[in-house]
Amino acid sequence: MTVLSIDGNVTLAGTGKVIMSANPNNFILGTGTLTNENTIEGEGNIGDGQIALVNEGTILANITAGGTLVIDPNSTGFTNNVGTKNGVLTASAKNTIDIIGGGLTNYSSGTNTLTGGSYNATGTIEFAAGLMGIVTNDATISLTSATGAILNTSESNASALTGFTTNGTKGVFSVTSQKFTDANEFTNDGILTVGSGGTLDFSTGLTNFNSSTDTLAVGTYNVTGTLEFPGADIVINNAIITLTGTTPKILNSTTSTSALTGFDDNKGTFTVNGGTFTDANSFTNTGTLAAGAKGLFNASGGLTNFNNTNGTLTGGSYTLTTTGQIQFNNEGFANDIVTNDAKITLAGVDTTVSPFIDQNGANALANFATNAASGSLLLTTDRVFTNTGSLTNAGIVNVEISSGTGKTELIIGGPGVYTQTGGTTTVDGVLSASGGINIQGGFLYGNALTTTGTEGTLIGPVSLTGGTLNPGNAVKLLGTIDITGSYSESGTGVLNIDLDGTVAGTKYDVLNVSGSAALGGTIDFVLNSAFKPVVGDTWDVLNYASATGSFTTVELPTAPTGDHYSFTCGTTDCVLSLLSGPGPASQPAAKGAVSGSPAKAVSRGSLTGASANNTHEPTAILSRATCFAARMIGSACGDKASVATASHAGDMHEVASAHTELNSAHNNVMVATRSISSGRGGASRETSASASAMARLYVCAYLPSTVGHTMGCN
Repeated sequence: MTVLSIDGNVTLAGTGKVIMSANPNNFILGTGTLTNENTIEGEGNIGDGQIALVNEGTILANITAGGTLVIDPNSTGFTNNVGTKNGVLTASAKNTIDIIGGGLTNYSSGTNTLTGGSYNATGTIEFAAGLMGIVTNDATISLTSATGAILNTSESNASALTGFTTNGTKGVFSVTSQKFTDANEFTNDGILTVGSGGTLDFSTGLTNFNSSTDTLAVGTYNVTGTLEFPGADIVINNAIITLTGTTPKILNSTTSTSALTGFDDNKGTFTVNGGTFTDANSFTNTGTLAAGAKGLFNASGGLTNFNNTNGTLTGGSYTLTTTGQIQFNNEGFANDIVTNDAKITLAGVDTTVSPFIDQNGANALANFATNAASGSLLLTTDRVFTNTGSLTNAGIVNVEISSGTGKTELIIGGPGVYTQTGGTTTVDGVLSASGGINIQGGFLYGNALTTTGTEGTLIGPVSLTGGTLNPGNAVKLLGTIDITGSYSESGTGVLNIDLDGTVAGTKYDVLNVSGSAALGGTIDFVLNSAFKPVVGDTWDVLNYASATGSFTTVELPTAPTGDHYSFTCGTTDCVLSLLSGPGPASQPAAKGAVSGSPAKAVSRGSLTGASANNTHEPTAILSRATCFAARMIGSACGDKASVATASHAGDMHEVASAHTELNSAHNNVMVATRSISSGRGGASRETSASASAMARLYVCAYLPSTVGHTMGCN
């Protein structure tokens, strides 16, 4: 005899094991409460009527030659789950778990309901002390062998499931390698599973089946063996049915024929795993059709969701995992699926010709060209999908992160182009298009979540002429997008940068471009409300090998009182900084745009008396000239104009916005020390004007024309 004695409340934590040998005289006893979070296995007695027992791990009777593991708690009883922690009782073949003493607190004698915990009987699990039979199951019960049983020792070891009528919403009932017949009218609101070699026979009937509409409603049915009930002729599925293997059967026990012969309307979920299900009816899917590994759903009678005049797949969801396929009759439209206006999910590594095939076995996505506004294409868990030609998206395209063993990738084949006119594209994996990735509308999201360089990556030249590119998986979600290729932004394109700290990629958005960048359009900085930047903070938001052009509009956050933001694009990157002081002029009270109407750079030819030197214009000249102009028209200096700053390859640019008293001024003139007409980082071809000439220009630019004329302004 071996005894493990505990004193007080003890928890067995972690992933270890307490192994009791093949001896019925092994005891775990003592005082208080024993909480098991790991595994107790073998033969003997747990409790000896002295301790309370809580199982949040596994209790396993597994003696090879057979044995009994007695659970004998004190009057507090045995609890096989606590909250979300699920305790597991498993009796292996030839073994018995016998619950006596204070009984099982998971069982309610008032409602005859078993709530919570898992009970796996390859051998036998016996209940005593108040268990009068399970009527409602809201736990997990598995009979996993020909002799697996749940018995009631209070009723001379009769089955504890004789009165079983209801599988609740949290209930899971599974039968393998035996025939289990339930003679009660049965209701399933949870999960019923019939494993290999098993039969689950509801001989009186299944209330989930409506014989007047031939509809199976509510509940989940996982069938590898045989599920049968009388009068079954399922035309409409509004439940969750999964057929696994080569011989799953759902039978009408009255006629011993298939209950799915007339099945033609799926409003729920219907999945085929590892075998073929052929439906000869004209089939409609408004729910989810799915096929797992080596599974084939063959709509040989035609798929009404497919328009055979224009090749559009509409309505419903289609989930294909690894080598799972859906086959349908194209009814003479040889191009098969040209436009997707449904929801397609492709998961796992695929080695088939295509997830969709036509009646001849040909790739039904060979001519796939458009993901329409209501269309969705999701790639997940290392799925690589190659589209044979160009693809236009107006709906949802999502390329998820890899599982860590490969990569999830959408490849636009040949010289094809990926074009987005609306909707969203999210790339946490890889989107590759040698012909180009053109974003004309909608949103492009993504995130390089790892350091491998294979996530959040766009391969090919990227052009943003409309819509928004936002690193991270949504606005205000932080992240990094990597472009392997060039980047061009123009028109109404917006690069959105979220700021929530100073750590690149995790606290602020970053766009990395391996090639050249042609800048234009808008860059918009969004400051998350909880983040309070301080002077000296910098954000390196855009990196590239070389660049030309400049952003037309720069939307800056509102700076803290007395400080200002400076945005600078240099030879290899663009950086936002928070600097002390009000800047060249008072910071706008609210977030403002660095732009003109449009903003213009003064060319060398317009500067009277321009000097030949290449020195920068003192920023003080602007403030003095503006003040002088303001005083000439009777306005106070320093409170009627706002000036935001941006710079290009280190050169400061100022854009003044005249307020009401200056509304007759030429407020669309952008004055700079030199215009940038060379490439970023190259020498400018413009020279600075002299201080006196610049002062004259500023004054003339901001005076009413009648006053300027008397001063000799032309």
